[in-house]
Amino acid sequence: MVSIKLARFGKRKQPSYRIIVTEKHKDPFGDYLESIGHVNYFGGEKNITINKERAEYWLSVGAQPTATVHNLFVAEGISKDAKRKPDGVRKSKKELAAEAAKAAEEKAAAEAAKAEAEQAAEQESAEETQSSEAPTETNKEEETTEKKEEADTP
Repeated sequence: MVSIKLARFGKRKQPSYRIIVTEKHKDPFGDYLESIGHVNYFGGEKNITINKERAEYWLSVGAQPTATVHNLFVAEGISKDAKRKPDGVRKSKKELAAEAAKAAEEKAAAEAAKAEAEQAAEQESAEETQSSEAPTETNKEEETTEKKEEADTP
């Protein structure tokens, strides 16, 4: 599988990076297929140069950019996707707390809906039992006529 990643170059304590296309498991300091740009964070501002045609070609062929390179592509307008967090970066405590609160709200809403459904089912069963147990006026009249007929017969 082909990957697009950053390879560090430059002097000690003055890094600059090349955006290279290489095999996924290959060392970025060794041979690579193609260099499609460079990034220099040193000196206060980002100096980014990317060959957009070659980057789009490699993406169309199926090369997978790392999270950092993907975010650079989004910033440069090469990719339309949302930015990603780099691998190994954990979520902040605020994000974890927000997710936990959201999950708790969803769980409470699901439990409330379940309780309402159970309560509605109980009410329906109670109404059915009441309607089957309570005799209607015609049933009462029939029962009284049957009792009179039984009493009249010797």
